[in-house]
Amino acid sequence: MTTERGRDATSPAELPPSGWKDIALRVKDEFLEDHVTLTAAGVAPVVGIAVALWTASSGFAHLIEALNIAYDETDGRTFVKKRALALAMTLGALVLTAAVGAVLTLAGSSAITGVASIGAQIVGWLAVAALITFGLTALYRYGPDRDEPKWRWASWGAGLAVVSAVIVSIGFSLYVANFASYNETYGSLGAIVVTLMWLYLVAIVVIVGAELNAEMEPQTLRDSTRGHAKPMGRRGAHVADSVGPSSSQDRHDPAP
Repeated sequence: MTTERGRDATSPAELPPSGWKDIALRVKDEFLEDHVTLTAAGVAPVVGIAVALWTASSGFAHLIEALNIAYDETDGRTFVKKRALALAMTLGALVLTAAVGAVLTLAGSSAITGVASIGAQIVGWLAVAALITFGLTALYRYGPDRDEPKWRWASWGAGLAVVSAVIVSIGFSLYVANFASYNETYGSLGAIVVTLMWLYLVAIVVIVGAELNAEMEPQTLRDSTRGHAKPMGRRGAHVADSVGPSSSQDRHDPAP
């Protein structure tokens, strides 16, 4: 009996068919007893969220790469560190989105009426602009692989990106409403295509904001990086260690 059931087996390969039958029956019983289908229903959303975060962080990983190019930096961080940074930025973007939604909800509250309602809407949108500017400034500051610039040296590009994004969004929405025919071309995928195109345009203005920051820092001889002032050449950032040329010169003249 011991041999027939595989009781003396030293590995699964030594189990006889009768032993595998016992195992199959026990798996079936445990499957029903442990309510596996209900447990899996709880796990599936978690897995879905994890996959969504990973996918979204890939977009931020590419954006970080673009910021390194804008700041003339070579990223020497490990894959794990870069992915962790991209995930952190993804979570930060989600928190920022939630904050923006909360501000707009409060500003549009039905409890506020009359002239106060208009004032609340204006204040709400200004607060949204400030939140997004802060988020982009943090992105420009911590995204590239370099010593962080002071906040004031990263905020101007963020401001430009916010203003440009508003203009681009208005222009694109007018174009889609009056000239484009995405639904006729792509059918039910039209809304997705429009969203992807809008994200592409917004990504462009975000990178342009980084380019502005990268060209402002070498315009001054003073240290634009965080902490105590350091001499040029020891600031840990290419643009901070460079002198911006005049329009008649080559791009950046590295400091000696």
